[in-house]
Amino acid sequence: MRALNTLAAVVSKPVYRINFHVKQYPLLSSVALGTSSKWAIDLFVQYNENKNDASDGRHQEEIDSAWVYDIRRGASFAAFGFVYLGVVQQQIYFRVFPALLSRMAIEAPKARALVQVALDQLVVFPCVYYPIFYALQGALNSDAANSGHPLDGLCSGLERYKANCVADNTAAWSVWGPVQLLNFALVPRHWRAPFVSGTGLLWTAYLSNARGSAKEVPEAKASEDKLTPVK
Repeated sequence: MRALNTLAAVVSKPVYRINFHVKQYPLLSSVALGTSSKWAIDLFVQYNENKNDASDGRHQEEIDSAWVYDIRRGASFAAFGFVYLGVVQQQIYFRVFPALLSRMAIEAPKARALVQVALDQLVVFPCVYYPIFYALQGALNSDAANSGHPLDGLCSGLERYKANCVADNTAAWSVWGPVQLLNFALVPRHWRAPFVSGTGLLWTAYLSNARGSAKEVPEAKASEDKLTPVK
């Protein structure tokens, strides 16, 4: 019993300090976690894509030395983590949703959670999340951006979202509907954006693998990729 009390005391102190800083600096916490998590997961996915593409029997050392990190792609994910997860999402969850619920005079906890999930999935994802993701990806990591003005890349990114809209939002609803119900029902307000960043690690890997590259691909390869739609 004494050992359990000691362990609880050791664990509770850093947990308390982390919670204090997240509550005291919610925007900074969201920016730090959102930016770093998106960049790190895309880095991991890029490296594993390189290993999967190396099907010619090369040794691991040769694969590692031949790997070239796609800086523009990494920058697009870091920028998305900073802009959306760090700033926009944090303000939506911390300020906008509570203000809307107050204006709507919704007090019951279950009703508040359901309304926020509906707003998140039917308004925020299709109208804010994906447009920001595709716009930043197009501006930073597309053939149009590389060969012309970033504004051309931004427009090409939004065109990609138009083509992928149905598949992307269907995938998002199937994953984030249940996760956000848990988030809005149980997670304290100052932890909601960090919670999404943390629980979204696998989603980010899926997003990086399916929508990581905004560059044009050969027609034959594109027809194969249509078998795996993603966010």
